[in-house]
Amino acid sequence: KTEMAAVKSRLLGSVTEAKQDLVISDTGSDIPKMLHKVESLKQTGYMVHFGGIFASPGEILARGKAREMHDGKRYNRDLQKLCKTFDAFAPAVAAINGSYAFFKNP
Repeated sequence: KTEMAAVKSRLLGSVTEAKQDLVISDTGSDIPKMLHKVESLKQTGYMVHFGGIFASPGEILARGKAREMHDGKRYNRDLQKLCKTFDAFAPAVAAINGSYAFFKNP
């Protein structure tokens, strides 16, 4: 996992130096880290937009369980932790300098 984080960090550095357009996925589980990423991108001249994708916790849990059966990978069943990721929406919207939209994943 640490190796992958290092690769992602190097990749982000090289594409931001080249001023390429980016789409970055983030669960919002670490709000300070997410906000730091937003601020870093803004400081390098990026217009940062936000797309919040959500579904009901029950639907997300059901999909996770189905993925467990298919992929064999254990899914986090902590609904409290899951709902906490939605808490990232408001700070993210406050931090960006672009537009935002929310999408319900049916």
